[in-house]
Amino acid sequence: MRTTMPMLWALIAALAVVALPLAQHARAAECMCNDQDFRCSTNWVTNCANSWAQCDNGYTSIKTGSKCTITKSTYYCFPNTNPACCAGYATTTCTACVAGYQCPGGTNGPTSACVAGTYSGAKAATCSQCAVNTYQAVAAQTSCINCPSDSSTLSLQGKTFCTCSEGYYAGSLGTNSMTCTKCETGYSCSNNVRTICPVGYVQPTMGQPSCLPCAPGSYQPSTGQTTCINTVAGQYQDQQGQSGFKTCPAGTMQPSNGPASSCTNCTVGNYQDQPASANCKPCPASSTSTPRASLCTCNSGYYMSGGNCVPCEIGYRCPGDNSRYACQTNQFQNMTQQASCKPCPSDSTSSAGASVCACSSGRYLSSDWLCAACPAGSSCLENVRTPCIAGKYQNTTLQSSCKTCPSYSTSSEGSTLCTCSAGRYSAGFDACPACQPGYMCPGDNSRSACAINTYQANPTQSACVPCTSNSASPAAAVTCACSTGYREAGSGDSLTCTQLGAISVAEASQSLVAASGDTVTLTFDSTSFNFNASCIVSVDTTTSTAHAGVHYIIQSSLNLTFSNETGNVATITIVIPTTSAERSGADLYLTISSVSLALLGSSKTAHIAIQGANLPGGLIQFAADSRSLVIDGYSSSTVALKVERLQAAAGTATFFICESSTGACASFDFAAAQVLATVSVAIPQPFEPSLARQLSFVIVNVTSSTSADVGGYSTAILTVRETWDAHGVFSFSSASYNCTEAAGLVDVVISRSRGLFGTVQVNIGTLLYPSGLANSDDFVAPSNPVIFGDGINEVAVSIGIVADGIPEVDESFSVVLSQPANGASLSTALPTTATVTIAQNDDANGVIQLQQAAYTTSESAGQVLLTAVRSAGSFGSVSFTVSTTAGSATAGSDFQPLASSVFTMGPGVTTVSIPVTIINDAVPELDETFKVTINHEVTGGARVGALTEATVTISQNDDAHGLFAFAGEDGLVSSDPRVVTSGSSFVVAVARLGGLYGSVSVRLQTDFAYPGEATSADVSVDRVLTFAEGESLQNVTISVALPASARPAYRFNLVLGTSTGGASIQLSAAQSYFKIDAYSSVGGVVRFVSSDYSADEGSITTLTVERVPADASSTETLTVQFRANFAAEGPSSASAADVSTVDGTLSFAPGQSTATIDISAVQDDIPELAELFDVELYNPQTGLFVSESGSVATVTISENDNAAGVVAFAERSLKAFDSAGQVAIEIVRTRGLLRAVTVTVVALSAPVFPSDMPASKQPKPAIPGVDFYNATLEHVAVLSAGSKPHNHDHPLPERAFSLAIVDVSGGAALSAESELLISTIVLSRPPKSSDGSAPIAAAAGGAAGGLVVLLLILLILVRRKKKASKKTGRDSTAEQQQFGGDLSGRSTFPLDTMQSYYVATSPVHNPDSSQDLYAYVSRESNQDSIYSFAQDGYAASNPGVYSATSDQYAAAGGDLYASTGQYATTSDHKPAPQENLYSATSDQYATVNKTKQNAAADNEYAVTSEQERASVSASSSTGTMPLYAKPNKQAPASTMPVYAKPNKQQASASANQSPLYDSLHQSDFEPEGAIVYDKPPPPPASTHI
Repeated sequence: MRTTMPMLWALIAALAVVALPLAQHARAAECMCNDQDFRCSTNWVTNCANSWAQCDNGYTSIKTGSKCTITKSTYYCFPNTNPACCAGYATTTCTACVAGYQCPGGTNGPTSACVAGTYSGAKAATCSQCAVNTYQAVAAQTSCINCPSDSSTLSLQGKTFCTCSEGYYAGSLGTNSMTCTKCETGYSCSNNVRTICPVGYVQPTMGQPSCLPCAPGSYQPSTGQTTCINTVAGQYQDQQGQSGFKTCPAGTMQPSNGPASSCTNCTVGNYQDQPASANCKPCPASSTSTPRASLCTCNSGYYMSGGNCVPCEIGYRCPGDNSRYACQTNQFQNMTQQASCKPCPSDSTSSAGASVCACSSGRYLSSDWLCAACPAGSSCLENVRTPCIAGKYQNTTLQSSCKTCPSYSTSSEGSTLCTCSAGRYSAGFDACPACQPGYMCPGDNSRSACAINTYQANPTQSACVPCTSNSASPAAAVTCACSTGYREAGSGDSLTCTQLGAISVAEASQSLVAASGDTVTLTFDSTSFNFNASCIVSVDTTTSTAHAGVHYIIQSSLNLTFSNETGNVATITIVIPTTSAERSGADLYLTISSVSLALLGSSKTAHIAIQGANLPGGLIQFAADSRSLVIDGYSSSTVALKVERLQAAAGTATFFICESSTGACASFDFAAAQVLATVSVAIPQPFEPSLARQLSFVIVNVTSSTSADVGGYSTAILTVRETWDAHGVFSFSSASYNCTEAAGLVDVVISRSRGLFGTVQVNIGTLLYPSGLANSDDFVAPSNPVIFGDGINEVAVSIGIVADGIPEVDESFSVVLSQPANGASLSTALPTTATVTIAQNDDANGVIQLQQAAYTTSESAGQVLLTAVRSAGSFGSVSFTVSTTAGSATAGSDFQPLASSVFTMGPGVTTVSIPVTIINDAVPELDETFKVTINHEVTGGARVGALTEATVTISQNDDAHGLFAFAGEDGLVSSDPRVVTSGSSFVVAVARLGGLYGSVSVRLQTDFAYPGEATSADVSVDRVLTFAEGESLQNVTISVALPASARPAYRFNLVLGTSTGGASIQLSAAQSYFKIDAYSSVGGVVRFVSSDYSADEGSITTLTVERVPADASSTETLTVQFRANFAAEGPSSASAADVSTVDGTLSFAPGQSTATIDISAVQDDIPELAELFDVELYNPQTGLFVSESGSVATVTISENDNAAGVVAFAERSLKAFDSAGQVAIEIVRTRGLLRAVTVTVVALSAPVFPSDMPASKQPKPAIPGVDFYNATLEHVAVLSAGSKPHNHDHPLPERAFSLAIVDVSGGAALSAESELLISTIVLSRPPKSSDGSAPIAAAAGGAAGGLVVLLLILLILVRRKKKASKKTGRDSTAEQQQFGGDLSGRSTFPLDTMQSYYVATSPVHNPDSSQDLYAYVSRESNQDSIYSFAQDGYAASNPGVYSATSDQYAAAGGDLYASTGQYATTSDHKPAPQENLYSATSDQYATVNKTKQNAAADNEYAVTSEQERASVSASSSTGTMPLYAKPNKQAPASTMPVYAKPNKQQASASANQSPLYDSLHQSDFEPEGAIVYDKPPPPPASTHI
């Protein structure tokens, strides 16, 4: 029993004032008097064994005298009333005990009959058990009976019956005439009982102890059978010992009529849609199946129709799920037998079910099913590209119609432009105007000016006409003209040019110089030989200064005639008369005029310079080499002219030279006698381009100190050639030109810089190069030559660009100038080659869109792959982003969203997969959708197409419409057999598992699979159950008919058949098994009233059996047998030893409706948990039946005899040495060990002592928190003795504290002996060793100068053997096991543990720190390492000791680490090497080489001002350990270092003094048999301090 807390605390309070241990009281003792027949009670004869003894007062003797004798067994002492009989005697007169009874003796001599299984003779104190192989069924017997043949008592004594051998059963049990009979077939016999073989079992052989289960593949529905029934086709049985067969579910077959333990799954390509089938059906053509298919699945591209797989039509998709789906909007499918629809290409749309998409106007459906841009030369409408017919054209792309050629033009099929007829040219594609005169239009749409020396006088001409002989024309001429010197006749094509003679002054006569007395002959000539020409020569008096008769005399006619006969030459003779007087020079000019039948030649004037005569100053004229000079344009700006002085040179002379065009003059001088002078004349040079020109320099105004005059060569002619750029320099206006294919042309501008004189021309050509990518099909070459008229500085040349509809990146070609003519040249500075770039076109980088507008996937697929396609061009690398948008599908739970995820297509790549993760959950769902969108964030020159969004459908999953199954009353699927009653109704639950979407139905039917058993006359169901949306369960009430006559239990099945609405059937729960209970209105059916009963040891429990109907009409007594069944051995199974015999027969007399069975649970003293056994009804007499549902009752024997144990302290008091550091306190668990229990232990506020202990002898109470700590039992409790320093030479006084067990859980009880629930611990100092010193232990922390006591509670786990006859379910081998608890909390006993030691840890109070110090003992050696449990402290191997504050570490080599921030430094305050020592206060630093800081000597370590210096050197060379400074007192370091702590130091560490931390020696604390763990136990889950 569990002692309540208030009672226990009251007990503790009472015990605090009583003696401990309690005084031993007088116990009742037995006086044997050397004779077992003598027994005295309460008072006894004091010396029975040696002498006569007087009976005590109040006692008398019935034999001689009042004395007792040793030798007489009949002597006894008895009180005057209520005598105490000796053993073997009974009643108040103490007469001899009768045979068959037992008389134990005692007051008034009680007696009792020997129970069955025992016997006795006369004067028996106790009954004797029947010997082995004998029995006694009756009480009060004097002997036992031998067991019959084929039986024994199983080596046991005291049996009331014998046990027949296996295979035999007992008769006449309960009497002394029992028999053993060999077991018949159809039965099993064991433990004296004959049991009819139950359903599912048979026995074909006599004398067998058990029935044989029907093997898998067979069954037996009846009891008492000798053979099993094999399954037939469509049936199977996979378990042994079954009463019926199982029906092969749909998707399986079983063809054999022999035993079958399993069904065979339909293989791939086969199916079976019906249960209980012998074979599978082949799948129809174009379909397949998975193993165990109840339905075939059409191949992709087919759908199920009328039981066959039909090819999917165009406009539809058939994904292979037996369904056909119309292509959605903006999808199409142009082929049959397809699993998916295609997305409409860019620039197209479609309606649902489309077999083709409708491209937008101006596009056509290409062979790869893309909507391509309609190229030039075609029209595109309704997906069809139609080349323009003859007479029509289309010069741009993306057009839905062609244009009609303008008038006067034609075209061939597919033309991008019309060709104007000859004589006309193209003016912007839509007109063919007539070619103007002066131009030719050859019929290729071009118009060209007539070249030089050609002409065209008429409009609408295709060619120019060359000029006739001796005629010429400029460019763009409408007529030709005869060349100069030709006589013109006619015009146009009839123009004739007859050459005329040209009358001129012969070159030699054009300019002459004549002196006095000279005769001059002037010669005139004509170039014509066709006509007789004539002219008149006359003196030009306006220019001549000579006077006839004075300066000249003409001696011949001035009328000249020219003829072939005269050689076309005529002359005039002129004489210069002589004179002796001074005569100035003069000029005579004769001019040709009145020319007939000839032309006036280029020279029509003859000039005779008549020199002066007889002038002393001489004649001044140009020297011969200066009279005619030639220079280049842009050349020198001056020219040197030589002037000579002829005839005489008297005196000085001055003359002027004038430039005739400007009139500018300059004067020059001759000195006397000077005959030659060189003068520099300025030449006005233009800085612009110019044609050739002549400059005339004339000597005028000669003056002299003597007479002088101008000589005959007074004129010098200077010719300045034309500049090199006078006719222009050709170049392109730009080095590059850009255009688009759609524009159709590009204008390239040719510039004419510098001079613009005259008509010039240049050719323009094209040049291809590999890197430009363009080819000759991309453009139309320009016409040549390109003509510039006079003064024209720029001409734009149009080059046609071909729009071919082919995606292309930038393409380029070059145009080049060449062959300049008529004086023009090509520039060397400006570009004469230019690049023409046709910009990329027709989506060269591609159009990005999704491949299709809809995708379907399953949740289990884990991923759906969408495809992005790149139509048109695929140049370059492009990137785009994709996002998802939740629809009915939820992002994060149905699919993993994409947030602008980037996808890239490299050059030439046209597709990329877009994966989206589908999350497979267990939530039933209908079709759910989300959208995947290609964003407009496209890079690389591509653009987004029309289909940028696709809908992804996650198909319904996890049985969204439901999964039908039979369900038990608790809603769980069940296939257990169920017993129903005839003449009543029952409810069967059909569950709709999974999803609850939509309205669905399932067919519920009865299945009569057991021949000779239930039929439709008993129960019949065939109905369709319709479930509304959201409906999950339907209860169906089914009636069972009342049979006409008695019958045993019959079986039938309920099966779930065809389902609709998308729901399916759970095959494992599609069949439910039922039994209609036995029925008899005559004999009745018997059953236990209750299926569960409880019993206590030593009590009797009554089980009630009822017969139904209560008014059964049988007129005879009917019987049924009952027996106990004990399950296999286990902790919850009772055995035959736990109950009295439970087997027998129940009788039901006519009209009797109930009978009872009494069960007696045997009283023993074995601790046991609750145990179970069954009592079953069997072998009813003919006419009586046992109910299927009430044939077994379970009896539970309650837990007893302290099964979980009784706990107490093993010792009520113990003594411990505080130097030991720990003490073992044993808690014991007795009686049962069958549960894990928890013990709660607390430390009392004051120790409890024996009441007879004088107060002066009582130890002082230990102080909590000073001498010991409350701590969890799962840690070591470290008890610190005294916080104040004291002299170690004087022992501490004893201290004591008490622990109490206050509670236990887990079914255990506290000891009834209350004194065992308290244990008092006395702490004392151990005696000194022989040398007077205290034991030495490794320092492990703690308060300096204090004593440390460790309270170590070790629970040794010991198992005690249980009675051999009792099964506990646990191994009885002794084991040791740790359990948790705490000194002020709970301790846990694991299962089967009686005794335990606990290792407990507890913090040691640290006076110098707010932190607690923890230590744990390592048992590796007696020189224990102490492990610190502080934040940063860990122990090293021996002899290293670790300090216990968070920043102090001691290493194995003896170095000390000070607290935070304190490290040895060198003189410059840098960290010192590892061998340096570390000081212990904040302002002390030890440095290498003994350098000091606030230190008095090199080898001393600095201390604060309150501390004395160390008196001993710390040099390692002395062989001693270094000494660390501490306050006031220093002691030499001996064998152990002293470890300093910040600011306050308290203890020396010499060999004879206690270290700072005491270690534990094994002998100090380990109790015998103790186990010490090498690791600290884990921390407790909770604490109860």
